[in-house]
Amino acid sequence: MPKLARWIAVICLVLAVKPSTHSQAAGISCKPTALRAEQLTNPLGLDEANPRFSWAILDGRRGARQTKYRVLVATRPDLLKSGRADVWDSGLKQSDNTIGIAYAGAPLRSSTRYWWRPLVWDRDGKAGQLVEPAFFETGLLNASEWKAAWIGPGAEGASAAVSFTGVRWIWDNVGDAHQNAVAGKRYFRRTFEIPTGKKIASAALYAAADNSFAASVNGEQVSTGGGWQSMSAIDIARSLKPGPNVIAISAENSDGPAGLAVLASITYSDGSVERIVSDAAWRFSAREEPGWTQAAYVAAGWEAAKAIANIGDAPWG
Repeated sequence: MPKLARWIAVICLVLAVKPSTHSQAAGISCKPTALRAEQLTNPLGLDEANPRFSWAILDGRRGARQTKYRVLVATRPDLLKSGRADVWDSGLKQSDNTIGIAYAGAPLRSSTRYWWRPLVWDRDGKAGQLVEPAFFETGLLNASEWKAAWIGPGAEGASAAVSFTGVRWIWDNVGDAHQNAVAGKRYFRRTFEIPTGKKIASAALYAAADNSFAASVNGEQVSTGGGWQSMSAIDIARSLKPGPNVIAISAENSDGPAGLAVLASITYSDGSVERIVSDAAWRFSAREEPGWTQAAYVAAGWEAAKAIANIGDAPWG
């Protein structure tokens, strides 16, 4: 073999065996996802002085795991993006724990929004991908800050407390869901219109499920939760828009009874209030379809949900 041909063969063999620098740089790395404070996504009105942070690790490699983490909390998201934490820095922790990491900084202020971000390291000790900061907002953390007095209905009418009148527990139309439903996920959606020219003053979404749910408004996930014992208010004003809107909720049942209860309360600047409640006007599907959380999605083939109980009825009480 001529000398030049031998050199060409050697170079080709080296290139075939050794991966390129670009391929190494493009390798998969771990990434934190599903950021939650007190098991909620971007919660409002937390009354926990030391909220607990959780996240999941997205890493498709065999034997993937987190080896270290560091949690940063700041008053502004831009501080976190530059690697600064003016509220709390957990320091580097040698741990694979991703659940229930308790805040341990200076006392939090009431009625304040804080931003946080976890930094993680993979099985090889390499820093994982950065994600957009999440936030949590505190409520009133001290009893002395409550200045309101308890009130009740007066001679002129009832108080303006949130009413769950008309809210029904709903599920699919197969069998008797409030006794024993088939395990698995069901997908529910409800479209409605925001009148053009109407200005939203406030809007809150309340939801509860037996067993768990994930709620979106116009394609944006706004809340996740589980349990039928209580409903938490989620601010959805910024997710709404003039014209067609949709609330889309995936609910999952593990065993036994199954149900989903929802109330969306929208208050306009003129004082009028619109209520969207879970009832037979909602549509459901047993399959997740592309785009189903968007208002423009055409729910062809989706069936009417079955209203199975009122709020307060058995088996949920």
